[in-house]
Amino acid sequence: MCQELINSSCRGAQVFAVVHRWAAFMPFTCKEIFDRLITRCQLILLEQLELWLSLHTHPISDEFFIQATDGRHSATYEVVEDMMPLFMDTALAETILSIGLKVKEIGGLIDQKSRSSDFSDFVSFHERNICRLRELMQTPLTDFELQELFEHWHSCIDRRLWGSLSTKADLEVAFDKIEDYFFQRQGYLFDQLIRQFVEDPLARHCRPSVGCALPDKLFNLAADCVHHAAHRCVVQLKFCWIASEDQSWLSCLELELRPEQIRSSGHLYSPNFVSRCNEIFRFLLRVRYSHYLLNNLWLSLAKGGAICKATFNYASTLNFVVSTLRDYQTNVIREHCNGLRTALDGASSMEAFSDLVDTFLENMESALFIHSPDAWLLIDKLLFMCECSETFDFNEPKLISCAWDALRELMTSLFQLGETASDEVVYLRELLVMLNCSDFFTALTNSIRSTDD
Repeated sequence: MCQELINSSCRGAQVFAVVHRWAAFMPFTCKEIFDRLITRCQLILLEQLELWLSLHTHPISDEFFIQATDGRHSATYEVVEDMMPLFMDTALAETILSIGLKVKEIGGLIDQKSRSSDFSDFVSFHERNICRLRELMQTPLTDFELQELFEHWHSCIDRRLWGSLSTKADLEVAFDKIEDYFFQRQGYLFDQLIRQFVEDPLARHCRPSVGCALPDKLFNLAADCVHHAAHRCVVQLKFCWIASEDQSWLSCLELELRPEQIRSSGHLYSPNFVSRCNEIFRFLLRVRYSHYLLNNLWLSLAKGGAICKATFNYASTLNFVVSTLRDYQTNVIREHCNGLRTALDGASSMEAFSDLVDTFLENMESALFIHSPDAWLLIDKLLFMCECSETFDFNEPKLISCAWDALRELMTSLFQLGETASDEVVYLRELLVMLNCSDFFTALTNSIRSTDD
């Protein structure tokens, strides 16, 4: 046995497994000695398990089979198979990993004194399982006993964790924050942000870079203007890590959640979830920006006195289309967010919650054409027309005629795409119904055609 330990690459708890196996061949008197040695090894493993299964974060032994992925202070962990006890399979190790992550999430909530009493049932349940683990580890155990304990622990803790998070940690309130900021339900705040962006001379000449603090400064100024300071403890605005100087502001802005928001609702605020929400955020912000530019266009045309019919038709049609697009977005966000809240009431586990969030995001992305190349290209051209209107010379009849032709061609393509839409862009039909439900667009089309003739 000693030779095997010396010559092998056993580490940590694997040493215990070797001793456990050799003890079966020892004479009775020797076996008693080895049983004590095994128990001692188990107690070392118990200490490591207790630290991992604690409600609070503690430094982890270098010999434990669960390690931080990026150093001792990392927030993510993984199972190191080379350090696992031989009597433990990967599935059991992953179960222990999952339990530790979930109890620490609850531990973070319990740290908030106002909520500590809400989790008394969960804490009692957790402590009973720790006591049972200690009992098992006092004598040489079998892998079956340990597996049975942790499987029961995991199946129960998932239900208890979900109940605690959904009823006590206010997941709905947490999702409200996502809707307020990433989906821009705080409309006045983002309208003011666009205004700050357009009017601030620094913003007009600043090129995107990851280290630039200007986006968050403008966000704070916008919040001060609308008396909304709540965002400071929820999100901050910045350029994303892929920002480059040849990009426009709106294509590389993103919201980042404050660390305390990530800790309190880690499952809701997963990196993938936030990244996908930021794609939607940038699209909504660009439509809002286009709408703002068109409103400015109307004001400038009104101040200029008499407006020719072609200019009026072009500007009013463009404004109607973009306003309808904004109304459509508002309906989509409200419908899908309300649907997610309703579905949450029937969710019974964290796994079910994750599936609901995935389905919600897929539906949102489909409804907003995020992953529909043909529809996205046409809408992108529409928004580019709005951005060009800021420097457009409306005193040039030929330019107005060309702009109108481009808009008419774009809208014709959009309606044709809707008529032959595949399942990927089925939501496009809903937008086109909103555009087509009024005679306004048709009347303008006929009007401008007669003017051209």
